[in-house]
Amino acid sequence: PPATGATGRARLVLPPAGVVPVALACDALGGVFGAFDVTLVGWAELGGRPWLAGPAFSALALAIAVGSVITGARAWKLSPIARFIGFAAAAAIAALALPLTQAVTPVLFLAILVLGLLLSPVMISGILVASARAPEGRVTETLAYPTAAMSLGVPIGGVIAGSALDATGPATALVSIAVALACAAVIALAGEGLLRVARR
Repeated sequence: PPATGATGRARLVLPPAGVVPVALACDALGGVFGAFDVTLVGWAELGGRPWLAGPAFSALALAIAVGSVITGARAWKLSPIARFIGFAAAAAIAALALPLTQAVTPVLFLAILVLGLLLSPVMISGILVASARAPEGRVTETLAYPTAAMSLGVPIGGVIAGSALDATGPATALVSIAVALACAAVIALAGEGLLRVARR
């Protein structure tokens, strides 16, 4: 929309209520990437093949890119928030394959590709929810909440996964990815329920 000049007195900037659940869920989503970064490096180093971390990151990035194109190209019947919750839950289930396949590199890479394809619609849907619920004159600000929350979640996920990696090894650290995705789905679902109650 066209830019509008500021009017009236300065106000305290608070996120629109409809964006809060998805922003909090994006915080958990950011934890996925933080955990992935730390865990895959540790997995590769502990396995004696540190160079495998690069291809693992590339596999995730490639899958997310392909999934993003597919997500944007099709017309969805589900609402953005329903897609966010549904795909976050599906990604959490898919992420459970990571610790189970870590001993077999080709299968692990296949699991990473599937995870990346499922992560794409989650991230895109989060931005779409924020865009649709942005009050007039606050679009840019509102879009910043989910992206900023995701950035905040990256170091948090890295710390949690790093602690698990040091304590018990890659398998437990990989489980934290699935836990973070499950948290994203639950937070978004619970938040939507609270919003509906508040509207009534």
